This record gives sequence, structure tokens and C-alpha cells, in this order.
Amino acid sequence: MTKIEFDIIQWRAETRHLSLIEAAVYFELIGEYLIHKGNVKADISLLQKRIGAKSEAEKQAVEYVLEEFFTLAEDGLRYLNPDLDELINSNATHIENQNVADKTKGSDQLWPTVASPTPRRKKTIETAELVQAFNTFWEAGMVKTGKQNALKSFKSVLKTTDLDSSAFAEMLAKDIKTRLASNQYGFSKMHPATYLNGRRWEDQLIEDDTNYTPCGLRKNNFDDVDYEGDLEQNEDGSYAF
Repeated sequence: MTKIEFDIIQWRAETRHLSLIEAAVYFELIGEYLIHKGNVKADISLLQKRIGAKSEAEKQAVEYVLEEFFTLAEDGLRYLNPDLDELINSNATHIENQNVADKTKGSDQLWPTVASPTPRRKKTIETAELVQAFNTFWEAGMVKTGKQNALKSFKSVLKTTDLDSSAFAEMLAKDIKTRLASNQYGFSKMHPATYLNGRRWEDQLIEDDTNYTPCGLRKNNFDDVDYEGDLEQNEDGSYAF
């Protein structure tokens, strides 16, 4: 049996932003990583089964924690965590330096005390701050559908930007209002999650879309021409040139 010591105070401070499910999943993934000495295959479904993630919430937590605290190796075949790798290497060195006679005292090896792995977050987003920012985006004028999916996408995309949540929401709200005011074709019916996942605020803004058809072709003005104005109508209803 292998033992490991954690600084519980530091652990709580660095994982306070996680839900109870996410914290439990993170702890299980740390164990999985240490047991296999960093050789963890980049297979989310397999990891979900190994740590016993059964409910949808637990499975989503696995995906979130992997994205939050682990990175993919360059070959894309396994997950990496430098802090845990350091812990593994420290333990290997510790064992090598032990006296051979210690092996007779038991099979348990005490891992050296190392601070808990440092989260690899780019930014910490407080729940209240996130909700307030999302509401700014949600009330900007887009069709209100798929709110939960939109919130998930908002949080995910926010982490990829250098903006704080408030500035990010204000930027999106301004873009949405501009596109709605310009009558951009189809924008008034676009789902918020689609807008976020597709980073549609980066799309070129077409100031006036009234001359474009759904297939993207410019409309002609034939329907606006009065073809009867200079013609004489016969008694039978036909026209004479």
C-alpha cells in the first residue's frame, strides 16, 4: 500500500471553487494518476469508468476537472500534470535512498509530504460574478432559448479570453445589439449557445442585410418594378405594348 500526505489547508484553499462532486472527482483522478505513475491514457470514457463516475453530473465533472487541472501530452495519447509528476519523482528518489533493511518493517512506503497540486487555471471565476456577467449577456437581446447550455458555453469561452467576466459580457452585449440593429440576416433567431461556441462576435458585421437572400445571393429589384405603368390594358384584361 502506498501512502501520501496532503496539506489539507492548502488543498481546501486551492479547490474551494470546485463543487463537492468536482472536488471528489479531482481527488479520484489524482489517485488514478499516482497509481499509474503518470501513465494515464487520454480516454475520458475509460477514466469515468475507473473512478466510478456514473451519473451525468459526475461524468461532466470528470471532463471539467481534466480540462482544469490536466493537459494533453504532445502526442495526444495521455494526460499530464507537472505537479503530480514532481510528486512521483520525489517518491522514487525517496525510495531509492532508503536503507534496504527498512523493507523488513513492512510493505508500506510513506510518500514525502508535498504540497497539493497547484491548479492550472488561467483565471478563477466567482459564481456570483459569473452569474451577473451571464445575465448581462442573456438580456442583450438574443432569442432566449437553451439557457443552461448558453451558461456552460459562456463559462467555457470566458476562460479562453484575457477579459474579466464583466468586460467580456459587456463586449458581447454591445456586439449583439449592433448586429440586431443592423438587421443581420438570421441573427435574431440564433441560439445564444451557437453564438458563443462559434465565437460569432468575431464574424464580419454586414451593416445592411436587406439585399441578401437566405442562400447568400444578392436580391434583385425586379419585384419592385412597375411593369404595367406604361402599358394599355385591353378589354379582355391583356396588355398592349
